[in-house]
Amino acid sequence: MFKSDVFLSIACLIIISSTVNSNDELVWVRNKKFFISPIKKNFYVARDLCKQNNADLATIESKDELVAISSRLLQEGYRSEANDLFWLAYFDVGRPAGKFYSIATGLPLNTTGWAAGQPDNAGGNEHCAHIWLRFGKYGMNDNNCNVELRAICEQKIRRTIC
Repeated sequence: MFKSDVFLSIACLIIISSTVNSNDELVWVRNKKFFISPIKKNFYVARDLCKQNNADLATIESKDELVAISSRLLQEGYRSEANDLFWLAYFDVGRPAGKFYSIATGLPLNTTGWAAGQPDNAGGNEHCAHIWLRFGKYGMNDNNCNVELRAICEQKIRRTIC
């Protein structure tokens, strides 16, 4: 009995210590915590930054998640159509054009949320997805993976009794 109590205490300590600073919190949706990376990087380096913070690029699994994130971005003052663009986990590199998969989960994009007319693969080199503000609303767009943007990172949190 004593060994299991010690194990549980250590496991709880590891889980608690691996979470991101609550000052970085953007929004909670179910068991996921979303936050914004503070610096602009290309899609792949942005993912590395998320991973360094015990997270990954955000995989939007429902329209509700996109709405929650979008609402919070607007509340926090992210209202610039030119500057407030954020990488998500989706890309179509190595896949048929327009068939986006999450780099974090390997699963296909299973939600709507594209901005009007997107994805369009403009210039034939837009293979990574981000969210952007258009006409007062955030939606998804495809972009060149080498463009430097901030990222929406996602941290899945397991609820435990500690």
